[in-house]
Amino acid sequence: MYANMQKLVNSWKLDEIKQPEEVVNQFKQMNSRTPDFFNLKAIGDDLFLIFVYDDLMLNKLRSGAIHGAIYYGKGLTISAYYKLKKTDDSKAVAFYYDKGQDDQGRNIYSELMTKIKGEIYAVPLRALTRLDHIYANGDIFHRHKSHVVMVEQNYNPTHACFMYLGDKEYWDRHTGSINMMRDHAKINVGRDTYAFFS
Repeated sequence: MYANMQKLVNSWKLDEIKQPEEVVNQFKQMNSRTPDFFNLKAIGDDLFLIFVYDDLMLNKLRSGAIHGAIYYGKGLTISAYYKLKKTDDSKAVAFYYDKGQDDQGRNIYSELMTKIKGEIYAVPLRALTRLDHIYANGDIFHRHKSHVVMVEQNYNPTHACFMYLGDKEYWDRHTGSINMMRDHAKINVGRDTYAFFS
């Protein structure tokens, strides 16, 4: 038996055995849409909160197509500096404008800005990397941390959740202008107006 093992070991071509840096590079390529993968892994959390506002993605989460996703509750962004637009195939795309200003520092009319209502899910890291691929994180969308208040709880807890926001340059190039995209439906509730998924 030992002789057979020795033959097997001698038959290996050492140059074909992957070196550690090659393995790391392959792993990085697999997670290319999740550039912060190792940082997230180092945090040690089993689940990450995501805030989802798009009907098509919500259907995937509700149907179990994104394995490991756990429904947390309905939420509403604290910030009202969002524009929620619709694509031609009715996907929702949110854009964030820091302090209500565009990228050139010009103020945007407050009636064009809104809070967004959606759903909060807890997902494992493998599901988050899958969502990063679906959303083309870094190109078409950017995963961004937003503060979201849960609207179905008595004490309305606030959570920092990941949220996928449209890349303004990409959508300007592919639609002619973000401003030309259709607005998503809005609802008035008390003093607040917010965009609402169906």
